[in-house]
Amino acid sequence: MSTPLEDIRRLLVHRDTTVVNALAVRALCGRAPDGFYSDSRCHKILPPAQSTAMAPFAETIIAGYINKVIPLLEPPVITHPTDSDTVLRADSNALSALTVRLELSLQVAACKLDGKNTALHNAAANGDKAAVETLITYPSVEQLVLLRIRSRTADYIRTHNVPPALASRLPATLHSLYATWLIPLSRAIQAAWLIDAATKDC
Repeated sequence: MSTPLEDIRRLLVHRDTTVVNALAVRALCGRAPDGFYSDSRCHKILPPAQSTAMAPFAETIIAGYINKVIPLLEPPVITHPTDSDTVLRADSNALSALTVRLELSLQVAACKLDGKNTALHNAAANGDKAAVETLITYPSVEQLVLLRIRSRTADYIRTHNVPPALASRLPATLHSLYATWLIPLSRAIQAAWLIDAATKDC
């Protein structure tokens, strides 16, 4: 019989496929029109549907997506921009997929808080963000996630009409996106949630 944490981790495996596919579609869109991400209208439309738990992190997710994810996904050479509606749809789908994945990580955090890790409980109750992040970090699990992302990206390239120039860089791009942005963000969001939950229980 599986534990709740194991069930959530299985959901994360499936969700990573959705995230990879959505990010690959956005990469296929190419370059957004000039000024697209500085348009205040765009910022109002881009945020995905948020749960109560994820609402405090929405602006952080969107800012990271625009400032860190998009520069990785868009082509390294100047190309003709894609129309705004196509880009907006791809961005909305990618942000929604990422937000659901991050929300699942909060469920992982809740399982950890329900456990008997006294050090984690104490660090969270004391508001020690650095200690909490250290205690919830499992490098072996993160490496498995990164291997899975490369595998899912290879599957996407194999089953879709991905131009050679994008196919050659997409696995490393999505690996970097997870390693340098999504995994650290997930860790930070979990830590913030754990501290908030623990201090409310005090």
